[in-house]
Amino acid sequence: MIGSRSFVVILTNILKHSLETSNLLEALYGERQYESLQERECSLFDHAASVITFWETGKRNQFPKEEEAIWDMETLRLHLHRGDQDPHVRHVFVGADNSRSPLSCSMDMFKLVCSYHQVNHAFLEPVHAFGRQKEPLDLCLAQFKGCDTLSCPAEGSPELPKLGRSGREIQLSYLLRSVESSESGNGVWDWQIRQVANYHSFDVETGRAFWFTIKADEIFEDRIKKISPLLRIPAKTETQDGDVSLYLQASLATHLVYLSWCDENCRQFINETEAGIRTIVTPATRAIVDDLIDKESSFLSAYPKPLRDSRNPTMYSQSQSMSGTLATTIDSEKNKMSMLSRMTNGTSSTLSSWLKQEKSKHADPELGDQYPTCNTTDTSSQPPQPDTWETLNQFRFKDIQTLHKHSDIIHRASLALELDVGVLGDICDFYSQIAATEFREKAACEVSICRFIKEVKSIVRRLETRLHQMRCLAISISQSIQLYERLIQQRTNHVGNWFAEIAHENTKQMQVITDKTLKETTSMHVITIATLIFLPATFVAVRTAYPSLASVI
Repeated sequence: MIGSRSFVVILTNILKHSLETSNLLEALYGERQYESLQERECSLFDHAASVITFWETGKRNQFPKEEEAIWDMETLRLHLHRGDQDPHVRHVFVGADNSRSPLSCSMDMFKLVCSYHQVNHAFLEPVHAFGRQKEPLDLCLAQFKGCDTLSCPAEGSPELPKLGRSGREIQLSYLLRSVESSESGNGVWDWQIRQVANYHSFDVETGRAFWFTIKADEIFEDRIKKISPLLRIPAKTETQDGDVSLYLQASLATHLVYLSWCDENCRQFINETEAGIRTIVTPATRAIVDDLIDKESSFLSAYPKPLRDSRNPTMYSQSQSMSGTLATTIDSEKNKMSMLSRMTNGTSSTLSSWLKQEKSKHADPELGDQYPTCNTTDTSSQPPQPDTWETLNQFRFKDIQTLHKHSDIIHRASLALELDVGVLGDICDFYSQIAATEFREKAACEVSICRFIKEVKSIVRRLETRLHQMRCLAISISQSIQLYERLIQQRTNHVGNWFAEIAHENTKQMQVITDKTLKETTSMHVITIATLIFLPATFVAVRTAYPSLASVI
């Protein structure tokens, strides 16, 4: 547990110095970060799969062919305490299974590295963005913290000549986020917001640089291994005493590897997201909303045809309906006449007058103009389908969910880029202050910092351009969601109209059946009345014609 005790000692010294310099908030901040680290030990670190990767310079400041992976605490301690000076450039990488999994190192190994290199406590807050979590935390948080030990007293930041340190260094840590494409659980590649935490210290006297990078995958580890041999990191014998300009230039170039990652995938993300949105929205913008109108009609903006016909019947339809009703009534009369003629020929005038009254009742076009016949199997009056243009049927609520998903990732990416812009601006301000104070009389260092700031501002401008694109895309998605919701509502209305038409047709069919039943009931009433009227005469006629039956009747 030497690493843990050393970590506490270093943290205590920093807190003591903060209190001595009247920076009470800084002291409380560091203590709170350490307490949070203790509380999250189980979720933040993975003790079963501990591995830390080192990539550092060797003799004459040359990088090796392979990195060195350390798996246990004892090997890590032997690697750090080698009895000679620290390498001029050292990179430490810690990964994880994914961005929401514990870090692949134990807490003791993490503390040992931090205590050995006197890592500032401000780096602990970016570390908390990692660890086991069900859902992403911190809502795309990006932050920067810079400090230095240039004016610290000797007891606050002791010189370590045996390790090649002067005790005067600049320290900065930052947390950046950007979009990355990764495979989801169902095998589909999707865009997610990923984070990287980076800590850097630079000794202004010796030019030694230390880097501590935490990223779930190995993207920065691979890039640093590729770019580091290309940087000019001369041996100590090749530089003048106190000249750290080349080392500073190499450190600033390494910063750009991390900072440029913020804009790396934005173009592909915007293009793929826009293409996915266009696939859903384009059919919606071309849909014919008034799809109940007849395709051959020239009045596409008029009332739907079934409603127009039922509300404003033409003269032709009225005449057809009236003639059909009259024909139906005459047929009914003939049937009724034949039935009564078989009873008696003397009742024709009375029955005819009765039927004329019935005809006058049912020849009203308001009652029978739409139904000239009683044939219920006629298909000419079938209600129209709700989607005659076959367009609204392709719109689904699932598409709105997809649009909302695109909208959510765009808003999160926009927030991440906006916060990244703030971090990059803080880095520029930090190095501008360092150039104006510590490197004020070192022209080579000032030139390197000016070039670095120019490159960072170029990245900022690119990020701002991506922000404008994403904001425009977010507005387009919002409008598309509104259009899609209205189309689905329109489809719902059309389906409702369709069912209303079906119900109306069923009502009319029931009316036809009711009218037919009424007519048949009337006929039975006529027959009953006629029978009751002529039944006595029939008895008299039978008794007269057949006297032998008189005794029976």
